[in-house]
Amino acid sequence: MAQSKKLSRAEVRARRDERQSQFTASRVYGLTVEDPMAQTWESQAIVFATSPDEARALFQAIGFLKRNSQPIEANKLADKEFTVAKAQPLQVFLRRGHDFGWSRWYPLPAGYVHPPRGSVRGLGANWLLPGEPPDPADEFSSPRWRPSPRRPGLEA
Repeated sequence: MAQSKKLSRAEVRARRDERQSQFTASRVYGLTVEDPMAQTWESQAIVFATSPDEARALFQAIGFLKRNSQPIEANKLADKEFTVAKAQPLQVFLRRGHDFGWSRWYPLPAGYVHPPRGSVRGLGANWLLPGEPPDPADEFSSPRWRPSPRRPGLEA
């Protein structure tokens, strides 16, 4: 089986520039992030920025670094579910991955710092986002997760 020819630097640059020219600089940028507060240990963060450098600076200020995140492809960010960020440019939004699916988008407050990887102990209400319920099941409308009047100690 013949090996494919390795691309030259110029060919790699041309291919990258062609891929980037498909998308404008002012757009939604996103990351998939390790998150100890999410049941799946995975969250997504998005921001509408005028350039990739501006988005990168915003993400780094919050604590989303290369070691705990990976970019979401630009063509996936074109879906309707990511348009929330266009209404408020430079506001970073986060949604957590739970066993039931993705939570809703929460705007991150000023001064928010993402919980570090080893901070599983001691996580509590102080790591919740404003408006986020303490129990992730409260965000989902499945009757399976509603309290039952038959269970002792719970009033419906």
